[in-house]
Amino acid sequence: MLKKYLYNPKLVIKDQYLKRSHFYKNYCGDLPLFRVDSRIAISDSNPKKYMFFRIPKAANSTVISSLYFNENGSEAKSWEDIALFKNSYSRPSQGYLENNCLNDYFKFTIVRNPLNRCLSAYQDKILRQCAQKKLVTNFLKIDAKSTVTLNQFLDFLEFGEGMCLDGHFAMQSDLCFFDINEIDFIGKFETLDSHIRIILESIYGSKYSIKSWNVHKTKNSYDIDDLSKKRIKRLYRNDYEKFKY
Repeated sequence: MLKKYLYNPKLVIKDQYLKRSHFYKNYCGDLPLFRVDSRIAISDSNPKKYMFFRIPKAANSTVISSLYFNENGSEAKSWEDIALFKNSYSRPSQGYLENNCLNDYFKFTIVRNPLNRCLSAYQDKILRQCAQKKLVTNFLKIDAKSTVTLNQFLDFLEFGEGMCLDGHFAMQSDLCFFDINEIDFIGKFETLDSHIRIILESIYGSKYSIKSWNVHKTKNSYDIDDLSKKRIKRLYRNDYEKFKY
């Protein structure tokens, strides 16, 4: 139980506080709410208010780059800029968002085929020696510099509470937990070119710019056996069902 809170009592208390929020009354996912809350971007500064459920490894940075540029005229030049843009948005935990005004917001997200998203997270965060790799090597009890195979990574997700420890590994249905009928638009990563235009036009009208950000873009050509494919499909079953993959 405490592992998904990194054995930090303060995070447990924070989650208990969030659970009392009306906004999260219907949340029943496994991801700690403080991780869900940090990935909801709310903007009141446009003619069209919006709420973006930010899903890592599903064009999240490109969408944020485009939104921020259209509102502030600033273009991302580095990952530090992207992080700054993401942190500039309001979140439900700030308390001003009341349930009776949710209909005033254009609520949207971008989702991705769960198999490809899982492989992208593995390639980007584990094979590239990012900070997330230590979570996996600690679970496996191996040297931090050791190569982590895909099956070892899947062991971490399935038996090491890995899907609760980082948003990149979490189920998309936990990050975007609203009922499907309460979300105004669900875009697909696979048809991003057209779907991001729908999102930006819904918020800004006909005048908008798209600012792509894919510095660490991963390929979908990673070789994977059928057993691993079935395992990923089982782990992310809720995503397959909710988002019709």
